[in-house]
Amino acid sequence: MYASTRVMHARLSRLDDAVRVLKRVTAILNEKAGTNYRVSVNLGNEPGMVLISGRYDHLDKLEAARKLMRTDPDIALAMRLGDDLFLHGHENEFDHIEKVHTPAGEAKEWVSVRVGHCAAGKRNEALAKGVEIANCMSKILGVKVGFASAITGDLNRAMLVCNADTLLELEKDGEKLEANEEYQKLIASAQSLFDSGVTTRSIWQRV
Repeated sequence: MYASTRVMHARLSRLDDAVRVLKRVTAILNEKAGTNYRVSVNLGNEPGMVLISGRYDHLDKLEAARKLMRTDPDIALAMRLGDDLFLHGHENEFDHIEKVHTPAGEAKEWVSVRVGHCAAGKRNEALAKGVEIANCMSKILGVKVGFASAITGDLNRAMLVCNADTLLELEKDGEKLEANEEYQKLIASAQSLFDSGVTTRSIWQRV
């Protein structure tokens, strides 16, 4: 299984309009290409960040969606109409494809994404440990936690994905993990496999 993520930066004063345009584009893609794209907005990191994300059983589904993005007149019209809603050439704008090692559970309103960086020369070991951590988190939290690694961009990038119905639920999940001895021992055992000080967390609201 694979996933793709694209971050765009909307003008703050036009965020709602930008979201409407992207929801229109993803609706066309989902209908015509059979994809499952969703639109999310960022909480707490950088105002105006909007995420388009989707999962695929095979890369040919992604290829079909990308072709449709280039050729479909309805998508082209929507993007032209919405062009002035976005800040182009932003330094944090990116488009990634990831391999899903273990998929996250049912999509919910809120999603937490923890991103780490595999240590040099230890990528395979780190990815195996990442799957182990995701499975441990799933057992503790009672929800399926996903784990994926980049196949474009920085190949040492890896991420844990957890869905929740509310922000309070995400906070409670964090408290459960902090209090769990098995999880803490597993994290300690992974220290040498990931670069220290570069782990980040972002929270997104699906709209």
